[in-house]
Amino acid sequence: VFARVRPSKEAQLASANIQLGTQTLEVAVPRGSAELDGAASDRYTYQFSEVFGPDSTQQYVFDRVAKGLVLAALDGVNATLFAYGQTGSGKTHTMCGGKGNFSRDRGIIPRTLSTIFQAIDDSSEGIHYAVSMSMIEIYKEVGHDLLARGVGTGHRPNKKMPIVTVTVNAGQSVLHGAKRVALASEEDGLGQYFLGDLNRTVAETPHNLASSRSHCVCTIFIEASEPAVQMVRTSKIQIVDLAGSERLKPTQRGSQDKASLMKEAVAINLSLHYLSTVIGALNDSSKVVPYRNSYLTKLLIDALGGNAKAAMIMTVDPSESALPETVSSCRFAQRVANVKTHAKVNEARDPLLVIAELQRKNAELQAAFQGGQGPEVPDDEMRRRIRAFLEEEERAAQGGAALQVGPLPQGAFTAFRIFRELFWEGALRGRGGGGQRGGDDDATDALGASAEPEDSLQAPSR
Repeated sequence: VFARVRPSKEAQLASANIQLGTQTLEVAVPRGSAELDGAASDRYTYQFSEVFGPDSTQQYVFDRVAKGLVLAALDGVNATLFAYGQTGSGKTHTMCGGKGNFSRDRGIIPRTLSTIFQAIDDSSEGIHYAVSMSMIEIYKEVGHDLLARGVGTGHRPNKKMPIVTVTVNAGQSVLHGAKRVALASEEDGLGQYFLGDLNRTVAETPHNLASSRSHCVCTIFIEASEPAVQMVRTSKIQIVDLAGSERLKPTQRGSQDKASLMKEAVAINLSLHYLSTVIGALNDSSKVVPYRNSYLTKLLIDALGGNAKAAMIMTVDPSESALPETVSSCRFAQRVANVKTHAKVNEARDPLLVIAELQRKNAELQAAFQGGQGPEVPDDEMRRRIRAFLEEEERAAQGGAALQVGPLPQGAFTAFRIFRELFWEGALRGRGGGGQRGGDDDATDALGASAEPEDSLQAPSR
């Protein structure tokens, strides 16, 4: 878990009550503040993997937080990265980027795409990669496909985007209705990302001129195949830009000033509350974790205690008025830091090679089942072959006799029928007292002589 403190806004000065360390964030709040739920102390120190100050660059934050996860995903390990913090604290700037110099200000999502394709270009020739992506938003507990075309562009309150649903199957989240676009280059990925970013729901609030009013989830899928070892590694990178939490207080300006903004803020806060509930259940090692309470927690089931490496960036507004919300965000971050995930390499045999091998084995079995190629054996020829087979006493004793019956299964049915006929012919002749027989009848006599005594034989019904 990392913390990043945004630069102070022009109209606000950074609070002297926030002290930054290399891995610590110390927050001091005046005693008696009702925002801190009656806490006795006014000074709080929180530990993080690293704390980024206002002067930290986008490239530095990416290298320290996300680059390792991205490179692990190329080796078949799932990765999830999400930003959490109050509204206006810099989450979208960190994950998506600024509006100025793109090369300098681009966020984690564009840099992830760049890193993936750079690593692919530098990889050995024996590995083949396939990359694709999807991008959705969660607006008032409803998922929407941000990569859909032909539905208009721009910041929309009324634009109809395709609905995306999420289900949980075998401990993994599955999206239904989300467009998954194949990417051949970094330029393809950036084009899709810009389309999705343009389709997001944003609105002007007292805290932010372009506040994200929905959670955004960008998922990049990677498949790496190595024909030489007949293996395929699959992984996904989930990058989540959470909408900001906001306390709705009648005594202060905020989203409660407008009905539509207030409804959005209530939905956002409720979604984040369910996320906090899941984190608490995981920390308590609860047998029942309420992933299904919200769309967001179902979608993040892989990252929250599942098969993925995960990292969180907590963003901080350094202004004095934001101190209570900063403390609340820090408390949440500490709970997230205690969650244990169990990431593993998702590796399996190449399905195309498995299919080819199964097809080959199927052809071999069919050939063996048919007994080779050739026409069916007529009854007269089958009878001759069986008699010859029975007369080869020496070879039969040594296990070397063989009977060619032709294509199966019909050949086997025919041979069995003739064996039965020969058996009953020998049995009936034995009942008739014998007589002079020679030539081919000797074989049937031998077959009949091996039967049970006469009184135990029953002639077949006619």
